[in-house]
Amino acid sequence: MVSPTLLREQPETARGLVRAVNRGVMDTLCEPQAAIDLLVAHEPEQNASVELGRLMDTVDDMGGAEWIVKQGVGDIDPERMRAGLTLTTAQRKLSRLPQLNEVFNAAFLPDIGERIPCAQGTTAPPVEN
Repeated sequence: MVSPTLLREQPETARGLVRAVNRGVMDTLCEPQAAIDLLVAHEPEQNASVELGRLMDTVDDMGGAEWIVKQGVGDIDPERMRAGLTLTTAQRKLSRLPQLNEVFNAAFLPDIGERIPCAQGTTAPPVEN
């Protein structure tokens, strides 16, 4: 989500970006139809029912709604991530398999209470810097 340079040179900016993206994902998870309606209003050529299906597929790809509620938006399943890294390394013919800590750092995630969708009502809590 953020570059190594941004992490190194502007860690608070990186943290704020992660928090803002997580908030958008949480708002989308809490009100998926509203998110799709906004998408279609911005890009009218999109088909709302197709995009809603894609969104639900993405939720499944993220581990499913139950996993997201338990672990919080932005967290990973290390086994699934390693499997994805292995596949990406093979498909892109990378010279080596990246270590998990080279591609994911949970230290930049907001606290778990800020990453549980719909826990505080129907929308994500406001982003504070």
